[in-house]
Order: sequence, then C-alpha cells, then structure tokens
Amino acid sequence: MEEKDLWGIYDFIEDLPEDTVIGEFAGRDSVAAILKAMEDKSINNILPVASFAPTEYGNFQILESNYEKMVKRSKDLYGNKKTIYPLIYYSNFDLWSIINGRFVDSIIRKFGFYTTCIGCHAYFHLIRIPIALKLNKK
Repeated sequence: MEEKDLWGIYDFIEDLPEDTVIGEFAGRDSVAAILKAMEDKSINNILPVASFAPTEYGNFQILESNYEKMVKRSKDLYGNKKTIYPLIYYSNFDLWSIINGRFVDSIIRKFGFYTTCIGCHAYFHLIRIPIALKLNKK
C-alpha cells in the first residue's frame, strides 16, 4: 500500500481515457457498488481511489485483497471490454483536521453538540474532487 501525493496521481491519470470515472473504494461494499456501476454500458473505465481518515485503524491490507477479487470478477464478467485501473491511495489529513477539528469549539458552544460523522463523510467525498476535476468526469 503506497499512498500517492496529488501530483503523482495527476501524472498517473494524465493518459487515462476520457470516460474514466472514480470508484470510491473502501471495502467489500465498494466492490459491489463498482461492479454494479459497471453494468452501465457507459462505464468502461474505473479508477478506484481509497482514502483514509486519521482516526481509522485495522488491517488495511484487506483492501488489496478486495481489489484483486474485484478485478478478477470484472475480467470474468467483461473480459477486456472494461478496465479497472490500479487502486490509488490518497488521503489528506490536513483537510480532515480543518473539517473535523478547527471549528469544533465554536460548534459546541453554538449547538451544544458535535460529531465528526458529517465532517468525516464530507471529507471522503471532498478529497476526490481534485482528481475528478482533473479527469473532467464524475
């Protein structure tokens, strides 16, 4: 598992086909979602991107195993008609900290409550925006 910086990802995706879409990759549920998306005739090239929050723990190597199973299943279903590109790892703990840390005190004072759940969920979508913009796709 080697995490790339954003510039490394930009270099990698530069030559990908224009119809490449991002597949949010977090585990078995992501495998099912990506394989379901591939049923759409307009989706032929998927770039899976795994991201982490600084609060996560566990065996991250399972992602590699799930990725390999997904690629095999895709080949079984579509042969070479559809492509799943190598799994990209990209996280930005500074962004996570801004969303989930910087304004916590203000939010608690105003509302009397705070949870990182909403910010963390937003983080996992926001982090992929620069990659999507570079791909000019969804």
